[in-house]
Amino acid sequence: MALAPPDPDAAARVEAVTGRHVAEWAASGELDLPEALLGRVRDEVASAVLATLAFERSRTERYRTDGVEVAFDGVALGPFRFRGRIDRVDAVAGGPRVVDYKLGPAEPYGKTNRGRHRIAGGERLQLPIYALAAATEEPTASPGGAGGEAPSPANAAAPAAAGVSSEYLFVTRGEDDERHAVVPRAFDAEET
Repeated sequence: MALAPPDPDAAARVEAVTGRHVAEWAASGELDLPEALLGRVRDEVASAVLATLAFERSRTERYRTDGVEVAFDGVALGPFRFRGRIDRVDAVAGGPRVVDYKLGPAEPYGKTNRGRHRIAGGERLQLPIYALAAATEEPTASPGGAGGEAPSPANAAAPAAAGVSSEYLFVTRGEDDERHAVVPRAFDAEET
């Protein structure tokens, strides 16, 4: 589905910020590419960001982003203990929603194992663990996050992980292969 890009002012701001970051990455050595390729990297990142903005503008439900790069530590699942960072935590009408961004095609994430389960045998555990973290901990947002703050306990702690929705947002090349598109894949606990 092709979405209209954000207004031209937003596009210009995204391109300026992207250009600044790519230049910083190159100057620091984090992005070690020939000068001729840096413009291509800037254009790719800007295209992905603009596609994500267009997708978010197309959402019909109301939501508030409560945190970005939200750290958690100590989520226990059987004998295992998990820690990590959730890309984004939103407050939606049904409770918290965790969002994880991916670059690349979404197809592998819709597949199931031989038992027709998506997480059986340890496959695709990321979103269920993030949901459990959002339901059981009071995660804290990274100071390096994009303006997000830690979710308030009322938004971060649901009675159970089942009360937390979660989704991957795949930022990938669209069908025309010229612009990026965002493909959402919601995690459905009933399908596990």
